[in-house]
Amino acid sequence: MTRTKDFERYVEACNYPGRLDIAGVEKSLQEYLAALGVVRTVRRLCADWDLATEPALFRSIDGVLAEFRQRASRDALAIRDASAAVAALDAGAARATRDAVAAVDARAARAARDASAAVAAGAALDASAARDAGRTSARSRAIASSSGAEPIRT
Repeated sequence: MTRTKDFERYVEACNYPGRLDIAGVEKSLQEYLAALGVVRTVRRLCADWDLATEPALFRSIDGVLAEFRQRASRDALAIRDASAAVAALDAGAARATRDAVAAVDARAARAARDASAAVAAGAALDASAARDAGRTSARSRAIASSSGAEPIRT
């Protein structure tokens, strides 16, 4: 297999400690930070660096951790608020279902009452007609007996 120039550069870049383009790394990091909208100082740390001797780095780490704690706290509040909102929606849906069932029950009760009233009205009309028929028969008999004619049968 023949090795291309790009492959050779790749192999060289994978060698540790290999060659390091310090200025290129710093430039790339600055561009990356600028793209993120973050302002930071970029500089190379020696192999024997210590956090106690790097107060600026300590402040940066502390600031990142403080922001993380604050964001986590906001996220927890947002989760709690979202959970309460879902519970409120569930309660509203349950209330709407209960109201819909009550409305259907009320409609059914009204229909039953109306049907009962219709049956009662029909019975009243039948009773009234029977009473009127009875009066008519009595009148008819009275007229017939006074005239000597045969009474009308209904």
